[in-house]
Amino acid sequence: KSHKERRLAADFQYHASYARRLFDAAIGRDIAEEEQWPEEVMALAIDPTCAPALLTIGSYEYIFGRKDKAMIHFLALTKLPEETEELVEIIEKAAGFLVENEEFEDAIRLYLSAISERPNTAVFHNGISHCYGRLGDSSKALQEGRVAVVLDPLNHLYLADLG
Repeated sequence: KSHKERRLAADFQYHASYARRLFDAAIGRDIAEEEQWPEEVMALAIDPTCAPALLTIGSYEYIFGRKDKAMIHFLALTKLPEETEELVEIIEKAAGFLVENEEFEDAIRLYLSAISERPNTAVFHNGISHCYGRLGDSSKALQEGRVAVVLDPLNHLYLADLG
């Protein structure tokens, strides 16, 4: 199948998982009894570049303690084509997940990879600034915060964070 057809099928598979879970909960079916692959895994099997599935599977891997495997999925996000829908937001969600779990070094790895692919994306510079600040590296935090403000000078959040 073409990439477009695979992407459509993967998106359907991924988003259908939420509908199925709601339905199963509504009728009281225990999905743990069923032996099937999670929809997110199926979506990646259909299209290994399905960004929402990479985010979800990476998050699951991290939660289950398989941090190296999780980072493979998260870092793969940064290599996806520019035209990938909501890519910047999805990368930011992955980094936010790491920050929420106080995994600042891994978040920095993700941000550095994202910046290497998309150096003019202010949100990545602002995010890495936050991580450096949390790790006590104020010099790097200020440097990256300034880059974010230069890239998007009207964003009051970046100005506030830099302050």
